[in-house]
Amino acid sequence: FRTYIHPEDRQFVDNALQNAITKKCNHNIQYRLLLPNGKTKYANEKCYITQSQKTNEAYATRIIQDITHIKEKEFELTRWTEIKKTSQIGSWEFSPANLTYSLNNETAAMLGFDESETKVTIDKWVEKIHPEDKFSVEVILKDSLLNRKNFTLTYRIINPENNAIKYIQDSSSFSYTTEGKVHFIGTIRDITLFRQTEQQLLEQQELFKAISNNSLFSMSIIYR
Repeated sequence: FRTYIHPEDRQFVDNALQNAITKKCNHNIQYRLLLPNGKTKYANEKCYITQSQKTNEAYATRIIQDITHIKEKEFELTRWTEIKKTSQIGSWEFSPANLTYSLNNETAAMLGFDESETKVTIDKWVEKIHPEDKFSVEVILKDSLLNRKNFTLTYRIINPENNAIKYIQDSSSFSYTTEGKVHFIGTIRDITLFRQTEQQLLEQQELFKAISNNSLFSMSIIYR
């Protein structure tokens, strides 16, 4: 089995196993496997040290699970995190006097407004928010306006025509003009793909945890 461990990870695995044997302690590690066909797999190994009451021999039981799919999702999530940092950003400006948003084209498109709708009321904006998120967003918006607090929110918007859902990250910034007037601006990002990938990763991790906790497959090494 050792020959299948990726050369760059082999010493790490050897050290972990030796440490478990010497100190009689369990471990939970991850490493790569390099298959004969050149493909790389990711493995999670749990090692449990037990001792036979009859022979007094100690056993290192290694439970190994293929977590390649989970690692791929982690890499994808990292990629989307980087993409989110550099993705196109929509912007808005809010007028507390008449409760109206001024939108740029990117914001209008993200929220499902017509490009010509560059000014919308707060009620029109809230109408776009998913019913399950609407109350919490309204509470935070009201508190923000009342107490001049900045916010960063993540919520869903829904297209009433086809029920398509987008995840939006909405951030605000308060400032004051030289005349003392409030300047309330913000940015939004469409983070739908990021959230979908994040959710898939969580589901895969839960599945792996369930499989790992109920696994019947293991590899045992006897040592004295």
